[in-house]
Amino acid sequence: MSGNVQKNRTNTDWVCLGKFGAPRGLKGELRLQIFTGDIEDLKSRKNLCRGDDKLPVHLNRVQVIARGLVVKILGVNSRSDAEFITGDALYIRREDLPDIADEEFYFEDLVGLSVLDPEGSIMGRVKEVHNFGAGDIIEIALSTAIKGNGKNAMVPFRKEIVTAIDLEEGIMTVALEDWFANQLEAKGDDKE
Repeated sequence: MSGNVQKNRTNTDWVCLGKFGAPRGLKGELRLQIFTGDIEDLKSRKNLCRGDDKLPVHLNRVQVIARGLVVKILGVNSRSDAEFITGDALYIRREDLPDIADEEFYFEDLVGLSVLDPEGSIMGRVKEVHNFGAGDIIEIALSTAIKGNGKNAMVPFRKEIVTAIDLEEGIMTVALEDWFANQLEAKGDDKE
């Protein structure tokens, strides 16, 4: 492995469970983009917080709709109240989460990992994990800009692209060049 792998990562005391979206209706309901698969667990949680200040929040109601979740928060009773919360993240303390198996992780654990290419050279760091509705995306802050892409890369979080994750060592291996080559090849096929 070449380069300088750094194990210092973001604050891991808090885990982001989701992000509040646009208000729905006039009575303070909000859409919630959720980063956890366990909706029933989310419904029962009493120790949730929101925003950068980690303000306590209690979800009175969690409703599954065709395009995600709608939640009602205690004390949020109007559309303008809901608009104030739009964009806030929903957090829980890591210590309040259930234990997970060794091969599992929270997305929060990936932020800050050093990103290596398959040969072991450092390419950058994991900046964020996103889900815009079509699957999980890893955002990488690159050490060196890639022509036509700049210093950030957004790659699908799939096994053929993200080939290895070692939380203990603080590294993620990504076949970035192969993925970019496939994207360029696919663009060329579209023009024919």
